[in-house]
Amino acid sequence: MGFGEALRLLAIRAGVELSAREQTGVDDLYRINQLATSFFREALESPEGGRAMEYLKRRGVDDQTRNLFALGYSPNKPDSLQSHLAFHGVTRDLAFNVGLIQRFEDGGTRDFFRGRLMFPICDNRGRVTGFGARALDDGMPK
Repeated sequence: MGFGEALRLLAIRAGVELSAREQTGVDDLYRINQLATSFFREALESPEGGRAMEYLKRRGVDDQTRNLFALGYSPNKPDSLQSHLAFHGVTRDLAFNVGLIQRFEDGGTRDFFRGRLMFPICDNRGRVTGFGARALDDGMPK
């Protein structure tokens, strides 16, 4: 059961009526994660993704497997994903709520994942609900 389905089920059990906005909000989260997945996949194919691509080859991950699992790469820049999401109409607040950007006390923000191999995490319906990531150097955490 996906997040939205669980939310609706719990609302029914608790006798709480969800507004159309709350229900749409869940769909927005899936849409934002899908936008991020596409961005990460394109970045893996870019020149900057070369190091991640070499890592996958060394680990025996072929193109078919890479595509099957929608693997990607997060560029090692502070705002590349934010810029991509903003281009698609996603606000910083929404990106923060999804967990894709960090917010600092001074009001600054940066992409949460930088310089990482990206693994989309999907629900039983194939919708991206989050991401796992792997550092490509000795950076912590892996």
